[in-house]
Amino acid sequence: MKTTKINKQIYLLEEDEYKEHCNCYLIIGSDKCLLIDVGIGFLNKKKILDLCNGKPLMKIVTHFHFDHYGGYHDFGKIFANKSNIEKNKDVGLKYLCKTDFKNDSFEKIKDNSFQIEASCFKQIGECINLGDVKLKVILTPGHDKTSISLFEPKEKILFSGDLIYDGKLYFDFLDSDIKEFIASIKKVLDLKPKMILGGHNKPIILTKDVYLCKQDL
Repeated sequence: MKTTKINKQIYLLEEDEYKEHCNCYLIIGSDKCLLIDVGIGFLNKKKILDLCNGKPLMKIVTHFHFDHYGGYHDFGKIFANKSNIEKNKDVGLKYLCKTDFKNDSFEKIKDNSFQIEASCFKQIGECINLGDVKLKVILTPGHDKTSISLFEPKEKILFSGDLIYDGKLYFDFLDSDIKEFIASIKKVLDLKPKMILGGHNKPIILTKDVYLCKQDL
């Protein structure tokens, strides 16, 4: 697991064993910590807990695609948008490809059950309170039906999952909806975030050009 410090309270966690890994984020609050997305199954739980330094760890998934929720068996109860969870069972597993894994990494997770066990997830509320960090939970369907984003209003940081990131955006999966996708992008850009920490690739610092793109949606 590769760990990169973004600022004094946010770490980027990357499962570099898997080429198509998602970006997981760890937020260190004054009272609690939050892990955003649990990856496909290569996160180092001990290292994450060491970074939390004894503080309780909350977990949340931004949506139910296997690269974001696949490691859930290691983390106990996880918050999520469960409203359409049944529609997402098994969706996307056909994209799991052995050649996307480094060395023998695929052998370590090939027997993992990517079946979604609804009982392992708790319905998320409208906000998350970590003490000095408070995040607003925003429903942002489009990439899939269960997608959410998290917004930290003080620093204007958006954790967007796979709604927005630096790269090709996908809204043509079986569980995608292009109209909802466009509406969700408009919704989060109306918050005027200064930074978007997306579900893949490098974090985006918003510029004037990004807002101009919104006008064309």
